[in-house]
Amino acid sequence: MKTAPWFAVFLGILLLTGCASPEKPRAAIIQASLESATIVSGGSTNLILDAKDTGKVPATVKFTVTTEAPDKVGFSYPAGLEFTLQPEETTGKKLIKVTGTSETIKTSYRINIFLVDSQGTPYDQREVILDVTKGT
Repeated sequence: MKTAPWFAVFLGILLLTGCASPEKPRAAIIQASLESATIVSGGSTNLILDAKDTGKVPATVKFTVTTEAPDKVGFSYPAGLEFTLQPEETTGKKLIKVTGTSETIKTSYRINIFLVDSQGTPYDQREVILDVTKGT
């Protein structure tokens, strides 16, 4: 009967490892910046984005970009901003064309960048400020 305690310990270890939940995918934005933070009204600049799978399992990521003034700031997305990344893999630098208009001397617009999974659950978020001047 000396094997009974060892068998119980072994069975307990098997149950614990079998019941442990698998690791959830993780990812983070590693770059979110504007090529030029100031543009003339009607002009454009590029928003540079890059993300990384920071977990130990593959992660599906998608960039979503919004602004507080969609009538004044527009985005031109390249085809496909959704990626499946392996652990430690990055999306590489992705460019989104940003255009802006202003009716005053200078207007600052907040641009929100979200990194989400395929169901829309957020991994990470950042914000950048675009200044648009009226021009001469």
